[in-house]
Amino acid sequence: MSRGRIALLLAHLEEQWRVLERIYAGLQELSIQDEKDTVYAGYLLHNFYTAFEDLMREVARTFENTVDDTARYHRELLKRMKLNVAGIRPALVSEASFRILDEL
Repeated sequence: MSRGRIALLLAHLEEQWRVLERIYAGLQELSIQDEKDTVYAGYLLHNFYTAFEDLMREVARTFENTVDDTARYHRELLKRMKLNVAGIRPALVSEASFRILDEL
């Protein structure tokens, strides 16, 4: 794998991490008082998962090409990210994180 691909992946991961931190901070600050707050929390959770999924997709694209089963793309990507691929990359999510993210 070229240094350029690794550098590009690292830059993408850093950017996505900043996005995730910003969304997470918004979730922590949220005080749910009414339906509007609940809707906003749902919006933030959706954005958080989408940003994390984008991060996982970039890891898969860099190390393993793509996820083939497009009908079950989201779950297959998540399942792949809990795998430790020996000599290639460590698992990106733990079993506990997998279960939580799979619920979303």
